[in-house]
Amino acid sequence: MVHLLGPYLMLWMSKMGLDFAQIGLTQACCMAAALLLDFPTGGLADKYGRRLSFGVGMLFFGLGYGTIALAHTPILFTLGFVLAGCGSATGIVEGVAGPVCGVLASAVSLAALNLPIGLSGAAGLCASFVAIVLLKEDYGGRRDRSYRRVLRDGLFGVLANGPLLYLILSGFFMSFVMPAFMLYWVIILRDHGLPEAGSRLFTPLGRRPC
Repeated sequence: MVHLLGPYLMLWMSKMGLDFAQIGLTQACCMAAALLLDFPTGGLADKYGRRLSFGVGMLFFGLGYGTIALAHTPILFTLGFVLAGCGSATGIVEGVAGPVCGVLASAVSLAALNLPIGLSGAAGLCASFVAIVLLKEDYGGRRDRSYRRVLRDGLFGVLANGPLLYLILSGFFMSFVMPAFMLYWVIILRDHGLPEAGSRLFTPLGRRPC
């Protein structure tokens, strides 16, 4: 799901007429949705089940990128990224299929630039189905507590743990670095003559959407 996107997400948005400012703003909406929902969805997972939380998250992720694959206006792109951001808040499991997805995405992009994005959305929907139908539920041992208490205990736990707080702060600063690089590097390579279908070969490992 993650690796299928490759560089084609930005190329697709550019092809549909979005300028660099609009691309950045839609991505910001995705990250804002993930930021606002990240802590509350963790509490929901502890209270109502991690399987359900993950499954619903992947459902939103799949619907979001399915919307982006069909989008042709800034509003639809923004809607898709907000949905994907809601799904990203539940956490994404990294796969080991990066090289295979790179070859697949490069091949299908020759037929249509938005096809890798649509396949990514479909993979998200499959992940949601598998999680909800096949996985055993895990409540994290906190189902007996109220949702408000789960959130309160979690917040106090973070504030009382110095190393964890520093890791979160470090991640906050890293969030400024990665999107600025990931948004535009492939467009620069394309403008210097790199074929779009071959650009996936230069995608850094571990790249995440939004």
